[in-house]
Amino acid sequence: AGSNLPATVSAFRALEEAAAPPADLLRSSPERLDGRWSLVATVAATVGEDLAESVDSGTARASVVNASGVVVDASEGTLPVQEVDVKRRRIGNEVVLATPLGRVLVR
Repeated sequence: AGSNLPATVSAFRALEEAAAPPADLLRSSPERLDGRWSLVATVAATVGEDLAESVDSGTARASVVNASGVVVDASEGTLPVQEVDVKRRRIGNEVVLATPLGRVLVR
């Protein structure tokens, strides 16, 4: 995992340049985050931090989502989903984990 990281970071930068979100998105229009989102990459960073630092330090990974130490395969065909519901103040995740008993969907 992570081999397509430069392409993923480049695609995110291009998207942010083409359609930049408002700087105060969480205050002005948080409902724009509502929905079911396919997770394709993870970056351990804070808002506004330069992604180059995360890429250089190895904390940015493409095709992998790491949350609280649980590493989830986010490669093509196994994309985990994160659902955001601002009114209910809820963020939920759906991931498929490989176990000795086979693949398990966790919500």
